[in-house]
Amino acid sequence: MIYNANLYYRILVSIGIVIFSLQIFIKDFSFDLSLLTIISSSAGITLILDLIVIKVFLWKLCPDLFYTLKLINTPFLGGEWEGIMKSDYIDPDTQKRVDEMQVRLQILHTFDRIHVKMTTDKAYSSSHSADVTTENSEQKYLNYIYSGIADKNKEKNPRHYGASRLRILFEEEIFLEGTYWTDRKTAGTVVYSRKTKKSSKN
Repeated sequence: MIYNANLYYRILVSIGIVIFSLQIFIKDFSFDLSLLTIISSSAGITLILDLIVIKVFLWKLCPDLFYTLKLINTPFLGGEWEGIMKSDYIDPDTQKRVDEMQVRLQILHTFDRIHVKMTTDKAYSSSHSADVTTENSEQKYLNYIYSGIADKNKEKNPRHYGASRLRILFEEEIFLEGTYWTDRKTAGTVVYSRKTKKSSKN
């Protein structure tokens, strides 16, 4: 899971209890039907904080803070990335392995979801599911399943499905590197560096 659900919901419940307690104090609470109104109001305010204030406003304002506070399990990956792809695909016309390609990656990263789009000068792909996993208590990987389609020569390069596993490298900047493989029995390696944290839909 992309975010730390246990910690996040403990915080939300705590916020709800604080809001409920403040309303009780302000209204000089007595045991009557007004308790239901206070409970509903507290739940509504907490829901607004969850869906709008935290997951939309604060996320767009300072997404890196969520990783610092350990509310999400991965650093913010959103934005535009560029890289190099090396494939073992054999061009049927030349019977040679294709040259390495320049690739562009767009990652749409919200609080609880990651969507990955990749484009080259010949094709594009879009993820169906994506997640971040942690191995050996430290190393993080971006894993996703995608479908790809060519912009041209669709007869020679039909729609295909594949998966990619990218290691998240923490240096002065964040890099992604790893492998991919497809149902056409092709595979390869990719290396990405991020050019901007903003994407066209963020």
